[in-house]
Amino acid sequence: MPREFHRIAIVYGGDSPERQISLVTGKAIHRALRSRYDTVDLLDVTDPSDQRLSPDRYDAAFIALHGGFGEDGTIQQVLEEREVPYTGSGSEASRIAMDKVLSKMNFSRAGVKTPSYLVVRDPSEVPNIKNAAFEPDCRLVVKPSNLGSSVGIHVVDDPKALREAIADVFSLGGECALIEEFIPGRELTVSVLGERTLPIVEIAPASERHAFYDYKAKYTVGESTYFVDPSLAVGVRERIDIAARMAYECVGCRVYARVDVRLNPQNEPYVLEVNTLPGFTPTSLFPKAAKAAGIEFDELCVNLLELSTLVSRGESRVLANSR
Repeated sequence: MPREFHRIAIVYGGDSPERQISLVTGKAIHRALRSRYDTVDLLDVTDPSDQRLSPDRYDAAFIALHGGFGEDGTIQQVLEEREVPYTGSGSEASRIAMDKVLSKMNFSRAGVKTPSYLVVRDPSEVPNIKNAAFEPDCRLVVKPSNLGSSVGIHVVDDPKALREAIADVFSLGGECALIEEFIPGRELTVSVLGERTLPIVEIAPASERHAFYDYKAKYTVGESTYFVDPSLAVGVRERIDIAARMAYECVGCRVYARVDVRLNPQNEPYVLEVNTLPGFTPTSLFPKAAKAAGIEFDELCVNLLELSTLVSRGESRVLANSR
């Protein structure tokens, strides 16, 4: 059993483009935890040096930030230095997962299949796609290297749209743009909880307005349809789970994360990215997968807090499959 703790800080808000989603996530977690512990405070943290995050004030921190310093390892490192246990992956895994280029390099080294890609570091550069390792005439995905929640992602079909997409990505303040081969097929996500993978969730945007699972489709109720534990050909589910677990491990995650996957028409899974702080909004995918595994939202939040503090204190690597 974890050591007793009574004072919890839910760290949410932040200053990234994903702030509004973080506010919803933090409030949902607050509702789940406030009856379980003596003190559960919502801290809108816009500066990682915030002095309220102190072991004198809190026994543990539940990180509900998305993007920016909340997801790139910065706030995790601050909490490590202050010896405040916190939820989720450590600072180094967070840094790697937040950087899509670093993540893809790790995937490739570990043998995890991921879409072919190019990195653009100059906003005035439009690469010669014909010389790249893409399939002929394929659609392309242009995305920031370090944002989540589908912020700044474009699916493009022609050079003009590619140029505009690259310009938009750099307007969001990133250091580079990532160009990927678009993988046709099914959009899936695999939630990893400790030593187990939860039921797969398939996402289908409910309207042709969404070429992919974009920001509006992701966070607007009714804009997407979700299929929990979808029908898959024999053996495909196992291949998807293995790919997700390998991606999770090669990035160095701990406790929990969500792995986004595209399944092509040949039933080959391609890992897109690992999300170390997946959303906990009413439409979020990790809670849907947990519920399908028999874990209700309140119980999930308590479990994540307790299991994370065990790991961050170095007391255990075993994460309660029996809960």
